Amino acid sequence: MTLSVGRMGWPVARRPTSIATSGPALLRPDINIVHVKRPLKFSTGKLAEDVCSRAIHEGELVRLSENISTTDPTGSALDLVDRVVQNEDLRNIVAKDICQVSREFELWLGLPYVRAKLEISDHAACTQFHTDHVKLRFICTYMGPGTVFLDHRFVGRSSILGIGEPDKEKVCQQAEAGDLLYLKGHDFPGDAQGFAAIHRSPLQGFNGPRLMLVVDDVTES
Repeated sequence: MTLSVGRMGWPVARRPTSIATSGPALLRPDINIVHVKRPLKFSTGKLAEDVCSRAIHEGELVRLSENISTTDPTGSALDLVDRVVQNEDLRNIVAKDICQVSREFELWLGLPYVRAKLEISDHAACTQFHTDHVKLRFICTYMGPGTVFLDHRFVGRSSILGIGEPDKEKVCQQAEAGDLLYLKGHDFPGDAQGFAAIHRSPLQGFNGPRLMLVVDDVTES
């Protein structure tokens, strides 16, 4: 593949071609999605009672965010998680994820801060395939169905973002609970405009509350 150099000296590929399974692969210009499979080491079957139980029982949506320093994320990460997650095992995992991802954003993108959002819901929010106007978005679902995303090797983007959905059997993949998902956005350094990662919320599998962590650019509204 012929590469050119884009903003900040990042190589530019004309078309991302595949999905990778390790975070550093995001630095490759032919990769715009990293999916790291990570089964949780404990059962989530009874966690619904421990995760912000009052809000769940009252049918409320929980959506809290915090700006996190990428060089010193621990205090802010713990503060955010303590406001949402009551189960100790899960709380430790989420806080550790926030700290790790914050440092990755600093390492890969040089960002001094990121925005971390924890959300509990019982329905899908963004059901249409879409792309994000951010540099990079990290998503992890700890309870409930995971994010659906598309492999760009098999997809014509005009059909995805325009008239309709493609053949799901060929292009759709779905993260499971605990998996780490990194999605390049339109503003990723060196990324060609129009080739950000295509994804959407799950449409099925809501047998209880869904707990999700999203980390992205602090400047994005």
